[in-house]
Amino acid sequence: MIAYAAYGSNMNRQQMLDRTNHEAEPIGTALLRDWQLAFRWGVLTVVPRPGGVVPLVLWQISDAARQELDYYEGAPRVYAPRMLPVSALELLTEISADKQADEYLIYEMTATGRNAVSRAGAPSTAYYDTCVQGYLDFGLQEWSDMLMAARERSLTENTRSSDSAITKVTSNCSGTP
Repeated sequence: MIAYAAYGSNMNRQQMLDRTNHEAEPIGTALLRDWQLAFRWGVLTVVPRPGGVVPLVLWQISDAARQELDYYEGAPRVYAPRMLPVSALELLTEISADKQADEYLIYEMTATGRNAVSRAGAPSTAYYDTCVQGYLDFGLQEWSDMLMAARERSLTENTRSSDSAITKVTSNCSGTP
């Protein structure tokens, strides 16, 4: 079995069970300090940020479930699976001794993925609601402001990008008959 640290839509209990053919078991919750959530073209990633925090749901998954997640995440091209030492996590719930791990699988958007989806973009309502449900599923509502902040940043960054593009187009067109 593989220990997996999920953020975003993979925190949603039903989605994870469906996605992994019921070969995922939630084992706890944790915080990843000095990172924050960020939307890129409407999907979440984690980015280093001193003082930031990302709530996580910890799962135990089968090898087959790992393959399903790799496929879903576009690994290794869009998201790269990497191993996170347990010391990087602040556990919010006690994990039974038989489920404890020294490291956890996490998916981080790759440089190729960031380049492909480098612009901030607000999530769809369905995607955002799926993420919110994950927070509710595991009693992490007090941390949902991290998700809301990521959405707000994506809206602000997206507006700035659009305004910049419009300014560039209109300045290129001005003075031309």
